Amino acid sequence: MVERSGSSRGRIGGIALFCVSAFLLLSMGGAIVAAPLTLPLLFVVVLRRRTTTFRAMGALLAGATVGEVVWALTYMAADEAKPWIWLLPLTALLATAIALLRMSSPRASLTAAAA
Repeated sequence: MVERSGSSRGRIGGIALFCVSAFLLLSMGGAIVAAPLTLPLLFVVVLRRRTTTFRAMGALLAGATVGEVVWALTYMAADEAKPWIWLLPLTALLATAIALLRMSSPRASLTAAAA
């Protein structure tokens, strides 16, 4: 039996979460109903795993999840009114991805540790 370190278990768990989140985003109904439930876990994984790949994938998936939810809310509120149907979700996607990348940047952790 091979003993795994906490680091490899965290990496495997993060990859599994990314796969589930991506699958839910691609599925009918899962993107709006179930994918938002993975959002807090995406934040935890990205904040714990500071590698560039995990940060980028987590930010992309979290941004896409928020963008999907904002799209659904915009669709219910404004129907298919242009440009709102694509402008609001795109703005939410970018804001979420940028915020998550800034929160998880190595410089942010150094600044917080110094304070």
